[in-house]
Order: sequence, then C-alpha cells, then structure tokens
Amino acid sequence: MIWVNFAKKYLSAFAAKDLNQLKETYSDSIIFSNSNGVISGKNQLLLYNESIFKEYDMISISIQEVAYKNKVIFINYIITKTKEDISTSRDVVDIIQIDNTRIKSIKTFYNKWGIIKWQ
Repeated sequence: MIWVNFAKKYLSAFAAKDLNQLKETYSDSIIFSNSNGVISGKNQLLLYNESIFKEYDMISISIQEVAYKNKVIFINYIITKTKEDISTSRDVVDIIQIDNTRIKSIKTFYNKWGIIKWQ
C-alpha cells in the first residue's frame, strides 16, 4: 500500500505543478519515456515538466485503477489539461519503477482503447 500512496503523491504534485515536490520524488538518474521520446536525468525531466506547467493553466488528475508488484506501480488515470478555458482529457497508463525512496523510471502510455482493468 505504501507504493500506491507514493504514486498518488507523485500525481498530486504533478497536478499541483509543484516542481519542488517532484524534485524530491525523482531519483537523480530517472528515465522518463512516452510517445514523444525519452528523457534522462532529474534536471531534464524537471525542465520538461516546467514546460508543460507553463503551457496549461490547470491540470487535474482522476485516478481510475492502481496495481503494484514489488516496487513497480501500474496506474491508470485521466489527465485533464486546461488552457484558456479549453480542456482536453486523455486516458493514461504509467508504469512507475521505484528504487528505495524515489522514482527511477516512468513509462507513460495513452490508453486509447479504455480497456485497462486490473484485478
């Protein structure tokens, strides 16, 4: 259960656009990947996060499903980004790998089909 709370804390910091909290959450050698490519290192990922935060007025996250095994968290959520009163939502799945206390990798996938259900 500790890892589920850890993932919720991470997503909460992201939605709040809290770079300081994210800095504490990421390992120095974090690797982030999504359909746009791969980002390596805490500072590079924080710069990427900052660019997203500047682009959108508001970000909200609604967690749909969470599962974990050992130190790997699978989390399905709806992210809504708002800019100038126009909102766009995406169904997302993150696979988050934890070292002892921080996130060491995040793989983000768009759940195009909406069929993620974990038991």
